[in-house]
Amino acid sequence: MNVARPPEPLDNRVALETPEHVALSVSLAGVGARGAAWLVDTVVRVFVGFFLGLLFLTIGADFGGLGLGGFYLLIFVLDWVWFAGWETFDSGRSLGKRVFGLRVLRADGTPIGGREAMLRNLVRVADVFPGFHLVGVLSVVFDGRFRRLGDLVAGTVVVRELRLEPPQPVVAIQPPLAPGEQLVLPRHRRVSVRDRRALEEWLATSERFGLVWSEWVAARVVDGFAKRYRLGGGRAVRVLQRLLGAARAAQPELERAAAAGQDQAKGLREVLNRSANRVAPEDAPELVSRLRAVVAELGRLRDVAPSRARAAEELAWEAEALLHRRFARRRGQGWLRGLHRFLFEEFPAALRRNGGLFLLCSALFWLPFLGVGFGAALDPEFCDRMLPPAMRGALADWYRHPESRSASDNTEMAGFYVLNNVGIALRAAGAGVLGGIGTAWVLVTNGISLGAGFGFAAREGFLGNLLRYTCGHSAWELTAVVVSGTAGMRLGVALLARAKTPVPAAFAAPAPTWRGWRVAPRRCSSSPPRSRGSGPPPSSRTG
Repeated sequence: MNVARPPEPLDNRVALETPEHVALSVSLAGVGARGAAWLVDTVVRVFVGFFLGLLFLTIGADFGGLGLGGFYLLIFVLDWVWFAGWETFDSGRSLGKRVFGLRVLRADGTPIGGREAMLRNLVRVADVFPGFHLVGVLSVVFDGRFRRLGDLVAGTVVVRELRLEPPQPVVAIQPPLAPGEQLVLPRHRRVSVRDRRALEEWLATSERFGLVWSEWVAARVVDGFAKRYRLGGGRAVRVLQRLLGAARAAQPELERAAAAGQDQAKGLREVLNRSANRVAPEDAPELVSRLRAVVAELGRLRDVAPSRARAAEELAWEAEALLHRRFARRRGQGWLRGLHRFLFEEFPAALRRNGGLFLLCSALFWLPFLGVGFGAALDPEFCDRMLPPAMRGALADWYRHPESRSASDNTEMAGFYVLNNVGIALRAAGAGVLGGIGTAWVLVTNGISLGAGFGFAAREGFLGNLLRYTCGHSAWELTAVVVSGTAGMRLGVALLARAKTPVPAAFAAPAPTWRGWRVAPRRCSSSPPRSRGSGPPPSSRTG
C-alpha cells in the first residue's frame, strides 16, 4: 500500500551539509536576485571602463600606443578578471552580490576558493550564449538549486546571506486557558517546531483578520493536528489554542535543557575573535572542539527557539569559513610549491591522459589554418572573401614596414595580443561545456581567421616580417589555445557522460592507473563469480 507523502512547502531553503556534518539551512538565490546583482556589476564595470578608458586614451594622445595598449588590458580585466577576482578575495561575493546580500558557496556549504571562482566565471562565456545570458537563465530556471552552467562545473551554489531572524512577539491566547483546559502531552509526543510555528502564525494572524477567519482556518486543519497528537474533540479554535498552550508550557523545560550550549557558543565566539583573519596552528584544536560542541547543541536549539538556532548556525558557518579559507599555511606548502607541482607534475600528466582530445583539438585548429592559409596565398579572390578589408589594411600597416614601428606601437600590439589571443584561449576552454560544440567552433573559426591573415601576408610579400615579430610569442599562444581547447573538450565529454550519451572510446575518461598498472573497476552485479583460472585476469600491465 502506497502512502501519499505530504507536499513539501514551496520554498527555496535547502540544507547544505558541511565536512563537519553541520546542516546549514540557507536560502537559494533565484533568477531575480542574481540578475539584479549582475546588473549592478555591469553598470559599475561600464562606468569603470568609461572613466579609466578616457584616462588611458588621454595618455595615448601624448604617448601614442601606450594608452591604447593599456585600454586593451583594461577591457581584458573587466571581461575576465572582475568577477573571479571579487569572488576570490571577498569570500564569494562580487560587488553586486554584496549589495543584494548574496554569496557563492561550495555545495558542502564551505567558502569557495580561487579555483571555484575561476571555473564558474570561465564558463560564463557559455552562459551568455546566444545572447542576454539565455543559456544561463534557462539553467537556473530548470535546475533544482538555481545553478547556471558555471555553478554545475565548479560545484557551487549562490545563496542569500545568513541573517538572524528577530524573535516574533508572543500573542496571548484569548480567552486564557482555564486550569481544567490545560493540555499535558506525553514527553515522547512533543509539539514539533514546525507545528508550533504554524500555530503561532495562525494566532498572530487571527488578531488582524478576526474570529470568522480564525474559525474557518481552524476547521480545516484541526483534524490533522488532532490525529497527530491524539487530541479530543471540541471547538476547533479551542483545540488549537490548547495545543499551543501545551507547546508554550514545555518551553521552560526545553530552555533549561539547551542552556548548556550557551557556554560552548561563547567559547567559540572568543576563539573567533582571537583569530581575526587566520587560525594559528595552536588554536586549531580548540576551535574544532568548540565547533563540534556547538554543532551537537544545534538539534536541541532548533526544538527550543529557531532564532537562537539560526544564531548558532551563523556562528558555526563563520568558524568553518575560518577553518577552510584562512588556516595558516605550513612552511613549505605555499603557492610557489603548488605552482611547481602544477607545472611539472599535474599539468603534464593531465595532458598525457587526454592525448586523444589534444590531437582532435590540434586538427580542428591547424587543418583550417593550413587550408585557408594556402588558399589565401594562392588565390587573391579567396583571400578577399576570407579576410575583411579593414583587417587586410591593418596587417599591411603593421608588418609591411615594421622598422617604422615605435615602442608605443609595440605596446599597443602587446595589449591587443593579450585581449585577443588570451581571450581566445579562455573562450575555447569555457565554451566546451556546451557538449564540446562551442570549443570546436572557437578553434575552427580562429584557425580560419589566422590562416587567412598569414596567407594574405605571404601573397603580399611580408610573411617574413610577420614571422619575425610573432614567432617569439605565437608558438606559446597558439599551443595554449589548443591546450585550452583540450580542457574545453574534456568539459564537453564530462557533460555527455553525465547525460549518458555514448562517447567514442578514444575520447572517454582514461582508466585509473597506479604506478603503471591499470586498475580494473570493482564488479557490482548479481551474477555468480567465475571460477578460478577462467577468463582474463582482473588487471593487466599497460605498456
